[in-house]
Amino acid sequence: MNRIFTIVLALFVIAAIAVILILRPRIETQRDREQRGDSLFHFELTQVTQLKLRIGKDTLELKKDGDNWQMGPKIKDRASPQKVYQILELLQQLRVQNVIPGSDFRNGLKSGDFGLSKPKQSIAIEVGQESLQLNVGKEGAGENQVFVRMGDSEDTYLVEDTFRHLIAQPLESFRDARLTDLLPDQIERIQILRGPSETELRKENLQWNLQRPLQAPADSVKVETLLGRLLGARVLAFVNDSELTTTSATDSLDNPQSEIRFWVEGKDTPQTLRVLGPGPDREGFPTLLVYYPQREAYLYVAKEPLALVGATSEDLRDRSPLHLNLDSVDRLQIQRDQTTETLARTGEDDWKNDITAGQAQRVQDLTEALRAIRITHFTPAPTPPKAVNFIEVKFNAWLSENTPETTAGLHPVESIWVGRTADGKTFVRLNDSPDYLETSAESWDVLIKSAFQSPPAESNPTPSPKP
Repeated sequence: MNRIFTIVLALFVIAAIAVILILRPRIETQRDREQRGDSLFHFELTQVTQLKLRIGKDTLELKKDGDNWQMGPKIKDRASPQKVYQILELLQQLRVQNVIPGSDFRNGLKSGDFGLSKPKQSIAIEVGQESLQLNVGKEGAGENQVFVRMGDSEDTYLVEDTFRHLIAQPLESFRDARLTDLLPDQIERIQILRGPSETELRKENLQWNLQRPLQAPADSVKVETLLGRLLGARVLAFVNDSELTTTSATDSLDNPQSEIRFWVEGKDTPQTLRVLGPGPDREGFPTLLVYYPQREAYLYVAKEPLALVGATSEDLRDRSPLHLNLDSVDRLQIQRDQTTETLARTGEDDWKNDITAGQAQRVQDLTEALRAIRITHFTPAPTPPKAVNFIEVKFNAWLSENTPETTAGLHPVESIWVGRTADGKTFVRLNDSPDYLETSAESWDVLIKSAFQSPPAESNPTPSPKP
């Protein structure tokens, strides 16, 4: 009898130990989650490929598309990446404050009491090949608390409610408020259409050039600035079809006030923005109603960032006659009226004339003054102007005998002539161009001060040395 009792008791102890060993990890996991506040989610943001939000009857799908996110199915548009990552980061930060094990629901607790029998909100995440789902129930007793479950598990967690206000926002709020997702350095060609006029620009070696209605250098800094404002413009409002009058929208779309097309480097098909007309003021800004086919959307955009659409070829032309890298220059010859002066580079950081060394700052100031000249009229003077005063600067390079060029010695780099007429007008001529172009009168005084440190003396009219 004692022997049988001992055997039964031993078997009972072994069974109890086995049950403890089996349940211990689960008990510890729940306790640890409560004590340590473990995260519900463990994923890398870069690995997420899809986010699906369900709020009542509405469903929003957000799918990764390269560096962007696309939204659907009800509203198909580019989604705001900031909002997507904000939701994902909040989910990463969810900490467990309390746990109700699933066994409690099999022993009397009801999921409906926690809003989880048929949850009205859920979030599904695709991370690589793994699918994660968070079902959202009722609010907890404490402030900013909510009950949630992961997937099909009955384990119920109490977490801080930091995310529901984001997923409960209107679907429209998930649309990307950036007009485009492009940067200026991605664009290699621009075409601006306004009625019968057309302006076209192309970028080569980081320099923008006009192609139509004329071929000429463009002001690359200005083009890049205006292009950056346009590409980075903020959408002030998305226009629903019901807000558009059928006739005005259709007529304007077929005959827009203006249109701009921009080609992304390596792409054959341009993106297009059509300006349909003025819109109502939004957030204190005058707006334009535009249609963006790539987003299939009518938008209100502030007028100012779209200045490139209204720019003409004259607005975009390069008005600086001189583009020069002074490092390539070794000799300067300056002629002022009938006086000539030569400056030579004596080292990397110094210049001298026939009398005095230490002319580096003067050479720098003179070059900057020439670069600062801006052409005011591109229509050449009908005849060479009769200059009261003029200054001509020739920039030359000195090639030594050790260079691979066949001929050593002085080689011209650039030359620029600037003259002032008796009526106070100032003209500029570059190299051997036949055109004398008018520039601002102020540029003459700045130039003379930089070149000679003294104002010019008036003299009798002297014909230009370059007829």
